[in-house]
Amino acid sequence: MSRMNVSMVTVQGGYIAKQCPVVVQNTVLVPTEKTELPPEVIHRMDAGIEFEAAILESMREDGPDSWVVIPHQPRDIATQATVDAMENRAAVIENAFLPIDVEGRRTGRPDLLIRSDVGYIPVDIKHHRTIAEEDESVLVSDPTDPFHESAYQMDGWDLRKHQGDALQLAHYHRMLKATGHASDRSVGGILGKEGLIVWYDLDAPMWTTPAKSDGKKRKVRTSLERYDFEFGFRLDIAATAFNHLEDNGVDLLVEPRACGECDGCGFHDFCWTTLALGSGDTSLLPGLTYPQWRNLRDLGITERSQVADLDYLTASLLKSGVEIDVFLKLVESEEPSVLLESLRPRATKQLLALEEAGVQTVEDLLGVADSETAAVGGFIAKRILDARAALGPHHVYRRPGVDEVTVPRANIEIDIDMENVNEGVYLWGALINDRTKPEADAEYIPFVSWEPIDDEVELEVFLAMWTWLTAQRDKPKTMV
Repeated sequence: MSRMNVSMVTVQGGYIAKQCPVVVQNTVLVPTEKTELPPEVIHRMDAGIEFEAAILESMREDGPDSWVVIPHQPRDIATQATVDAMENRAAVIENAFLPIDVEGRRTGRPDLLIRSDVGYIPVDIKHHRTIAEEDESVLVSDPTDPFHESAYQMDGWDLRKHQGDALQLAHYHRMLKATGHASDRSVGGILGKEGLIVWYDLDAPMWTTPAKSDGKKRKVRTSLERYDFEFGFRLDIAATAFNHLEDNGVDLLVEPRACGECDGCGFHDFCWTTLALGSGDTSLLPGLTYPQWRNLRDLGITERSQVADLDYLTASLLKSGVEIDVFLKLVESEEPSVLLESLRPRATKQLLALEEAGVQTVEDLLGVADSETAAVGGFIAKRILDARAALGPHHVYRRPGVDEVTVPRANIEIDIDMENVNEGVYLWGALINDRTKPEADAEYIPFVSWEPIDDEVELEVFLAMWTWLTAQRDKPKTMV
C-alpha cells in the first residue's frame, strides 16, 4: 500500500501496477515529448481491439439475456449507468465504468462484470493464450455461461500465469470493494485466445517475491498482495514526482533502467540518453533482473565495464554453491599452506568445487578469490561474460572452459523455421540438404496458408509440416 500522502496524484487505472515505474514518474515530470509508438506496437494494439470486439459480439449473441452494454459517453453518465445496472442485478455488464475510488486513487473500466451470488466479478479480454497443456487442471467457464458458479475443472491443462492480467483483475476487485458491489469471492477471469474464461483466485499464493526482512529470502504472495504493493509503490512514485516539481531538492524514487517495455515506450529516447552513458547501464545486460540490478547499484556497480572487471572464477565458484565470503573470513589468520579441508571438513560439496578449480590451500584461495565479486553473488557469473562480450572487440566469444565446439553432421540435414503474426503461425519452412549429393542445391519446402489465421488453419499448416517431417525421419539414415 502507499506510504505517502498521494492525495495530489490523479486517479490511476490498473495498468500502472504492471507498468515500468519510470514511466509513471516521467508521466508526471514530462521531461520530453513522447515519441510515436512503433508500428508493430500499434498493430498489436489494433489486433487486440479487433479480437475483443469479435469476442464481445459473439458473447452477446449466445450469452445471458440480462446483458447491459454501457455506451461510450461522458464519465459521469457512464458511471451512473454502471451503478444502475449493478443495483438492478444485471447478469453481465459490458464496458462498465466503475465509480472512482477517491481514497484508493483508482479508476477503471473492466471489459465485463459478471454477476455472482452477492456481487460482481471482473473479467477482461486478452489477445493472448491463457492455458498450457500440463498434467494439471484449470478452472474455466464457457463464454455462453460466463458465471463463476458455472465453472468446471478442465483436466490436462494449467493456468498460464500472466502477472499483469492478475494485477489488473486485482485492481478491479479493489474498486468493486470500494463501491460495495464486489462478490464475496476474490476472483477474476481472463478470456483469451482459447475462447474460455480462465479464473484467477486472487487470494491464492502465486507470485514469488523477495521477503521484506532479507533480500535473499523469497516469499510467495497472492495477486492481491502483489497488486497492493505494486500499485501503492507507483502512487508513491507519482507523489514524489509531484513534490519534485514543487521543490527540486526532493529526490526522485526511481531512475531509468532497461526493461521489456522500452521498445514500445514513448519515453524510450529520453531514458536511453542516460542508459547509454559511459559503457552502458548494467540493465542493458540481458537477463539481469530488477533485484539483481538494484543489488549491483547498492554496491556501486552501475556500468557494464565494472561488471566486466569482476572475477569470473570467483563468480563461478559462488554459483556452484561455494561460500567464498565464509572461507575468506576463516583464512584471515591462517598460514598459506593450511588446507581448506581442515578448516571446513563438513563442507564436502564446496571443497570438491574448490578442488576442481585448483583451490585446496589458503594460499590458493587468496590467489583467486576476489572479495568484491564475492559480495555480489553467483548470479553475476554469466553477466560478467555478457559484459565482456558486449564491450570487447570481437563479435563472438567462446565460453571459458570450452576448448572445441563439435557439431555432428548427417547425410540428410533439415533446418526448420516458422513465421507468425499475432493471430498465429502461418508458415513452417524446411530447408533440406542432402550431403550425399554434393552437386545438388539445398531444397526449400514451405508449408503455408494465406487464409485468415485461426486455430484450424494454424493446426492444418503444422500437421502438413509434421507429416512430411515424420516421413523424412522414418527414412533410413546413416551418419557421416
